[in-house]
Amino acid sequence: MKHKHHIVPLYRGGLDIKENLIEVSVTQHAMFHYCNWRLWEDDRDRLAWKGLVGEIGKEEIIRELRSIGGKKANKQHYRDWE
Repeated sequence: MKHKHHIVPLYRGGLDIKENLIEVSVTQHAMFHYCNWRLWEDDRDRLAWKGLVGEIGKEEIIRELRSIGGKKANKQHYRDWE
């Protein structure tokens, strides 16, 4: 199974275009989000990592994203979880 991952995250100004997307395995996708979380300390990456490794489900991800606040948790950032 392959996932598409944004090289520059949308929340850091990345675009949803093919030049900013790479195809990765689920494990690679999880590791990208883990590394981004540790590097930039953004909870959106922590939630993506936990979701990809199966620690939390999409309902919890959506709930936590909404609790982060409207300015960070807009529909674009969690569209894949709904």
